[in-house]
Amino acid sequence: MSPLTEHYVNFRSDTGNVSITVLLGKNTAVMTGGYTAWETVDRPKRKSLTRYVGKQPYRMDVPVLFDGFSDGESQEFDIANFRMMTEPANPKSMPPKIHVSGAVPRDDILWVIEDITWETDDVIWDVIGGTSVRLRQSATVHLLEFVDDDVIVTAPSPAVVAGGGKKSTTKPGAGKTAKQLAQEAYSNPGFWQTIIGANPWLSPDPRVPIPPNKTVVIPPSPKTK
Repeated sequence: MSPLTEHYVNFRSDTGNVSITVLLGKNTAVMTGGYTAWETVDRPKRKSLTRYVGKQPYRMDVPVLFDGFSDGESQEFDIANFRMMTEPANPKSMPPKIHVSGAVPRDDILWVIEDITWETDDVIWDVIGGTSVRLRQSATVHLLEFVDDDVIVTAPSPAVVAGGGKKSTTKPGAGKTAKQLAQEAYSNPGFWQTIIGANPWLSPDPRVPIPPNKTVVIPPSPKTK
C-alpha cells in the first residue's frame, strides 16, 4: 500500500539542489510565531504605554522522523543532506531558503532553518560495514520565515549614468547594509555581492548593518567593467 502523503514532509532548498522527504514525527507541525509585537513605554508615575512595534515573522515547528529501521537502511546520508540546508555553500553566501510542503499548516511561506532539535528518545543505532549508523532518528525542525529587507530602487546617479565608478573607492560603512551601499554606488541593491566580494570581512548576510567605524571598498560598477 502506498504511504499516505499527509504523513510526509518535503524540504527543498530554493536553489533546488537539495530536497528531502521525511516522515512526519509523532506530533503535528504547529505555528509558533507570526503574531504582532508590542512594547511598553515607561511614563513617570503613570501606567506604561503599550506601543505597537510591528508584525513578527512566522515560525513553525515540524517534528520529523528519519526511519529506515524496517528495511535496515542507514539514515546518515539523508541526515547529512538535511544538515546542508542549514549551512551556506561558501563563506560569502547565506544558508539556503527552504520550501516546505506536505503535512504542514503553511506551505506558502519561504523559510530558513533556525535550529534543529535532535531527539534522544527515538533513535536506533546499528553497525553496517563496521560503521555505527542511525536506522531511526527523530528531530524537531524550527523554521523561521525569511523576510528580505526593503531597499528602494532609485534612478541612477549622474556619475553612474556618465559611466563613473570605474575605479575602486572606499566609503564609511556608516551603519548601512551591503544592499544599501550597492543601491548608493550602483543604483541597484542586487549588486550587494560585488561589495561583499571586495570586503571578505563583511557578513555574508547583506541585511546586517556594517559597523559605522569600518571603511568599505566599493569596486567598479558591474555595469561598467
